[in-house]
Amino acid sequence: MLLALLVLDAGRTVRSARLIDELWADSPPPGAANALQSLVSRLRAVVDPVAVERAPGGYRRGSTGRVGPLLYTRRVSPGRVAAC
Repeated sequence: MLLALLVLDAGRTVRSARLIDELWADSPPPGAANALQSLVSRLRAVVDPVAVERAPGGYRRGSTGRVGPLLYTRRVSPGRVAAC
């Protein structure tokens, strides 16, 4: 889900607050910002680490990140997709 949100807004920063809202809807976990950082870290471990960049106020798909649908389906197992 996190990767999908970043890919859909390719080239633009997705604000952390929006990511938190999209990922956890009405019940974000305590320390949601830290939980988001953890998800980003786990995502970087699965895809090219430069595919997700920290940007002022949020995150964006990296400028050199080759995260297309084919790479996404090859690298991210269904279990990881559910976790993200």
